[in-house]
Amino acid sequence: MSRYRRFAKETTRRVLLVFVVAFAVAPLRAGAESQAVGLFRASEVDYREGRFQAAVDKLVTARGLVNNPVLTYNLARAYEGLGDLAHAADEYERYLSESGNVTDSGSIRTRVAGMRRSLGNQRDSEERRLAAEATAQRAEAEKREAQTENTRLAREARATGGPGSVGRIAAWSVLAAGLATSVGGATCAGLARQQHELSTSPTRSQVAAEEADHTSRRYALATNIALPVGAAIAVAGAVWVGVNELRHRNTEHRTRAGLAVMASGMSSSW
Repeated sequence: MSRYRRFAKETTRRVLLVFVVAFAVAPLRAGAESQAVGLFRASEVDYREGRFQAAVDKLVTARGLVNNPVLTYNLARAYEGLGDLAHAADEYERYLSESGNVTDSGSIRTRVAGMRRSLGNQRDSEERRLAAEATAQRAEAEKREAQTENTRLAREARATGGPGSVGRIAAWSVLAAGLATSVGGATCAGLARQQHELSTSPTRSQVAAEEADHTSRRYALATNIALPVGAAIAVAGAVWVGVNELRHRNTEHRTRAGLAVMASGMSSSW
């Protein structure tokens, strides 16, 4: 009998506790629902007047108080008005899941599919834009590198072998001097032969013959000096000219290659 009394007493205590909790929670629930309704109505005003972000903020707060499919649907519309298609599509799908049987579910699903396609197109466009920007940046970098290289090559050409440079002028001058000396030596050889013939002529007097012979020896000496010296100078000048011309061609080739790189960079950037 005492066991039955203890059981009845415990059961009564539990029932009373349930009633106390129910009476205590009811006012809180009513207050939350009232606050959610106020936020819902305020969000409708924000939506009609184009304040979509304010509507989103109110609806998110309201749904935190009361979970209602109508709040979810309006939140999707507010996100859509804001242009946030990703969140709008998510909220429309949540509304369909929460509501169960919706009469216009087909049109909502069609709208969601369109949003997903638009989001995919936006991602593709963004990827293409980023790729184009990266290509333009690479082309600009290659263009700057080509310009720097061309400036360096032009400076090198002016210093060592470009048209009108000191090196090329000096090389051609040495070659010309060597050729001129050789020509002078050849001229002296001809004059020496002429004077030698005069010195051996039987019609000339002994004094004239000796003078012609002396002159012939001087021209021969000049010939013996001028011809080898002129030939050596001419050979040195020719080698110098050849080296300068080879360096100049290499410089021009690298300059053209740099210009080609710069032109390709410019065309790709356009």
